[in-house]
Amino acid sequence: MIAAAEKKNFFASRYELIVLAVGALALAGGIAFMMCGFNEEGVAGQTPRIPANAETGVKPVDMELLSYMLRITKEPFKLPVISDKTGSFLASDRRVYCAECAAPIPSDVKICVECGKSQPEEAQVVYDTDNDGLPDEWEKRFGLNINDPADADLDSDGDLFSNREEFAAGTNPTDPKSHTPYTNYLSLQLPLKETKLPFYFDSVSKLPSGYRFQFIDPAKVNPETRRKGVIYRPLLDEDIGDTGFVAKSYEAKNEKRKIAGGKGMTKTIDVSVAKVVRKADGKEIELTVGDRKLQSVDTLATIVFDRGERQEFNVVAGDFIDLKGENYRVQSIRKEGNRVLVLLEHSTLGVKKLLEALEQ
Repeated sequence: MIAAAEKKNFFASRYELIVLAVGALALAGGIAFMMCGFNEEGVAGQTPRIPANAETGVKPVDMELLSYMLRITKEPFKLPVISDKTGSFLASDRRVYCAECAAPIPSDVKICVECGKSQPEEAQVVYDTDNDGLPDEWEKRFGLNINDPADADLDSDGDLFSNREEFAAGTNPTDPKSHTPYTNYLSLQLPLKETKLPFYFDSVSKLPSGYRFQFIDPAKVNPETRRKGVIYRPLLDEDIGDTGFVAKSYEAKNEKRKIAGGKGMTKTIDVSVAKVVRKADGKEIELTVGDRKLQSVDTLATIVFDRGERQEFNVVAGDFIDLKGENYRVQSIRKEGNRVLVLLEHSTLGVKKLLEALEQ
């Protein structure tokens, strides 16, 4: 079976040459036959004599045809240029072997006519003269040197990405706005940090002119008593010392609570609320009278940009970070179990990016 297939492939791939050889042999034989001729006695090599008055039956020469033949001998036909896929009688079309049955088939067919199997796509030749991983066609398109391998590691547009990286990402190496998103190179640095209100709401007194509050900063030392516990006594809309906060409003509230071991007895508890406002951004915080636990004001997250020169941003919700001229707003900072999530939003495009990290 193998020998038969090889024989078939041999004749199939060389049929043009075989036909040409047979035609040449036939032509040569005909010419030899006409030149030799025979005499009346059948002796080879002698031309037979025809009487002058004999009727030969030969038609007169067609002068028009003779003129045509003479003309084409002076200006012979020219064969058309043969491509690598098309052929002629003297130049066959390009053929390849079938990937399955090895039969010779035209190079442009998708399915083998012998076995019916699909053929693989022909791979395109990609030229890379300086062997830097960037195709010549791509380098020429963006004005790079096809003979200089060093330009692959250059940053042509100053967007922090090399030409090699821009080629891999499919971006434009000459446009600083065309690059992989900078947010892909942001990460969270834990732990989160919290800023606390420096005082708590101790009490309030009613005056003819309004309310006077008493806030206590337990960390500061009172210069008069030389003990910790600085007292601030502002009226409504007055600054609370130098803390950057203002006493904004007051709401009197009472709440009944059960007495432990009192057999259903209750007592009234003062749970009045004072609202303070941060002057810098208008953030409001409510404080319950008598609650000495310092309230959390902000959750501070550290975002690291690790592209080019390393940058760190200490941000709270509402802050902006600038990444090479692109602004992102910190939408939220929150915790879910041991996960820390920070949501960013592009200030103009609205594209969002969620940063995530796990607490140890």
